[in-house]
Amino acid sequence: MSPLGRSPLIPGSFELRGMRRLGMAEKRKRRAAAVVAERCQVALNSLSSDEYYKRNGLGAHDTRFDNKDSSFASDMRDRIFGESLTYVRERGPTGRKPLAAGTLPGNFSSSSSSSSTPGPPVASGGIADLFQGYGRTRGGEEALKLSAANVDLPEQAGTADLAALLTPGMSRLISDERLFALPKRERPVSLPRAATLVESADQYVCFVRRLFELGMVVFRRSVEVVNGCFGVSKGEGEKLRFIANLKPANACFPPPPELKLSGPDLLGALEADAEKELFCWKYDIRAAFHRFKTPSWMWKYFALRKVPAKEFGLGKGFVFPCLTTLPMGFSWAPFLCQEAHGEVVASTGLPRGDLLLPENDVKVDRLRYGLYIDDGYGFSTSLEEANRAFFNICEDLAEAGLSVKETKCVRPSKADLTVLGLEVKARRGRVGPAAKDLKELIGATEEMLARGCASGLEMSRIVGKWSWVMLLSRFGFSIFSSVYTFMQKVGESGGDLWPSVRKELGIVCGVAPLLCVSFFQKWSDKVAAFDASKEAQGVSEVLAPLGWAAGKRNFLRMTPSVEEQGRKLEKLGESVRALSWTHVVSSRFRHDRHINLLEAAACLTSVRRAAKDERAGLRCVVLGDSTAVISAVAKGRCSSFPLLVAVRRIMALCLASGVRPLFLWIASENNPADAPSRPSQVFVCE
Repeated sequence: MSPLGRSPLIPGSFELRGMRRLGMAEKRKRRAAAVVAERCQVALNSLSSDEYYKRNGLGAHDTRFDNKDSSFASDMRDRIFGESLTYVRERGPTGRKPLAAGTLPGNFSSSSSSSSTPGPPVASGGIADLFQGYGRTRGGEEALKLSAANVDLPEQAGTADLAALLTPGMSRLISDERLFALPKRERPVSLPRAATLVESADQYVCFVRRLFELGMVVFRRSVEVVNGCFGVSKGEGEKLRFIANLKPANACFPPPPELKLSGPDLLGALEADAEKELFCWKYDIRAAFHRFKTPSWMWKYFALRKVPAKEFGLGKGFVFPCLTTLPMGFSWAPFLCQEAHGEVVASTGLPRGDLLLPENDVKVDRLRYGLYIDDGYGFSTSLEEANRAFFNICEDLAEAGLSVKETKCVRPSKADLTVLGLEVKARRGRVGPAAKDLKELIGATEEMLARGCASGLEMSRIVGKWSWVMLLSRFGFSIFSSVYTFMQKVGESGGDLWPSVRKELGIVCGVAPLLCVSFFQKWSDKVAAFDASKEAQGVSEVLAPLGWAAGKRNFLRMTPSVEEQGRKLEKLGESVRALSWTHVVSSRFRHDRHINLLEAAACLTSVRRAAKDERAGLRCVVLGDSTAVISAVAKGRCSSFPLLVAVRRIMALCLASGVRPLFLWIASENNPADAPSRPSQVFVCE
């Protein structure tokens, strides 16, 4: 019996066949791939086990696997081995001692931690105290002390007029203090304090002098607020990135609008034709924030700690250096940079409907482009079209005073390309974690597991990097639960890793080979719907008209009103009712559970049928009327741990089989699976 229960998701073992005719190098890769595949198998089986239900006396979970279809299990093992072999060929070993087959880093089945040594503090020398509780940035980086020599500043600054590059409406808004800043009566009575982290007072003066020589500051005797500053690491051996601690200034402005970015989630959702060539490109605006000159009225809000006036030939007393360029640390900075960037790109003639955003489609049937603050990338099936767009954008950015960084600029081609830290393989239509980054991330996670302890900051860095990768496919988000609680509980002091934390970190390392997605993955014409009552579950299926499923990818686009959203849902309901559905599952539950868990059981049944039907691992549409379950499986996680356990089984199945469901909510009256889920109407189904 499996240590994970009588019904593992993936039974059996990986057997290497046909090795006799292979060369020694290929044999070594396949043997390594078999070890990686077995670790992946253990991780997926653990993720989908009944451990939680057994531990709480709830009996076997209603979503357990029956394993009657040995060919389906074999197909999943073949897929896992294929992905593991690709993983080994592209990334190679981690450089650490290989783990025994069937195990994961940290021995996550163990009930005890491997170390009693507490983790290190966030920073030495009382930096956290100096920073008044803000010992890290929003992104989790440690706040470091600046000096004149260790900070990276642009060669040119303030070369682009921010207001001139925005839309007329946004330009008017930021140009008028009365419209943009909060009235004084709406500001906090006591503004937050912000520390200045510098090596010494002399170094601070030298640092300000560098800013002044670049035209990044002006000096004023009186200002609205006084802010701080610090540095964050840009990478080993590199200078620090200058960050303005604008907590006081940010309190004087309203929250910025929602930031719409072409992030990894949209990159992973792209749909392309495998029969056509795919060309991709990217660019990066050099020192983007520092390039933007802000309206002069803002400068009094961007003041840093005062410096002696005589140091700058300004007489006696002290003066405040006020930042004149868009500060990194200003709450509106990412939004304004994104908006200005988008306006420049739009001036080249590229339609806004072709920008990768949640409200737009994701098909590469024309030139598609993405913008992520200061980064830009694009895809096209035409090299001529891609070249024209790429060079037009670069020229217009230069004319606007926003030159691109040549070292991070890649012309259109079919070659592999790293975009937003993710590796795009145009020829194969795949996108996944960059080889070097994933290798380092797994190594860092394994080192933490071997040490057996960590601080909250260390854990946040690890989890943050894994989360970025999981944005490609949200299935992986279901893995993490205890790590979030651990970060909150241990804080900066650190502590031993809990057994549950070790388990989650081990699982994420195990499933790493499956975190890639394909642009070429097609849509299935079979659509499924599920429902559950307290007594029974029901699943209905239909072969929809060609293109029906693919057309639902963006039916829930962002809309300007609730009424418009309601009209779209009603339209979906009408479309669903018009199809000729077949009831394929109608069965009673053996256990009395919360309705959300029963709905999740029905959801798993529908996904398992889809995975078994679509052995090639297609995209498919799965409909349900449970808000809680649809929301949880669409996001990959939820706050309710019992429901999360059920979601993990669904996500594990998706990762193992390669099927990519699009989960959509429909009203109960439109759900075709409502009838077979009623105990009075238990159907005889196939």
